[in-house]
Amino acid sequence: MAKTFARGGFRTPLTTWSVRAAAALFIFAAGWTTRGQIGPPAADPSPDGTEDYMLLIWGGPDPVEEAGAAAVAAEYEAWARSLMDRGVAVSGNELARDRTMIGDIADAEPTASLGGYFLISLAPGQDVSALIQDHPHLAYGGWIEAAPLVRRP
Repeated sequence: MAKTFARGGFRTPLTTWSVRAAAALFIFAAGWTTRGQIGPPAADPSPDGTEDYMLLIWGGPDPVEEAGAAAVAAEYEAWARSLMDRGVAVSGNELARDRTMIGDIADAEPTASLGGYFLISLAPGQDVSALIQDHPHLAYGGWIEAAPLVRRP
C-alpha cells in the first residue's frame, strides 16, 4: 500500500479516504441540522435593502511597477470616488506583501497574489458586476472577485 508523508507522519490512501469521508459526513450533518441556513450564495439584503460585497483584488502584473505608486493610488481612489458619486458606500485598502499565515499551510501556495480589497454597499437595483467593470486593476491584467457578505440575525 502506498504511503504519503504529511505533517505529523505517514498517511495511507485508506486513512486519507476515511478522513475525507468523515469530513463529508460532518459537513452534510452540519448542513442538515442548520437546514441550509449557513448562508445564501448571494448578498443578504439589510432591512433597508442594501447589499454588501467585499471586492478582492487579485493577480496580474504589479501595477505599481508599471505606473508608479502615486499614479496607481490616484486611479484606484478616482474609481472609488466615482462609485461614491453613484451612491455606493466604499472603503478599502492595499494589503502588505509580508503576511502571517497560520494553520496547516503545506499545500497553501496561492497561484495569484491578493493585493487589496474594497468593501462596498449597494443600493437596491445596483449591479455589482456592472460597477466593477471599469476598475483600473482590470486594465493591468488582474481580476476582481466580488464576494457577497452574509448578514446574520
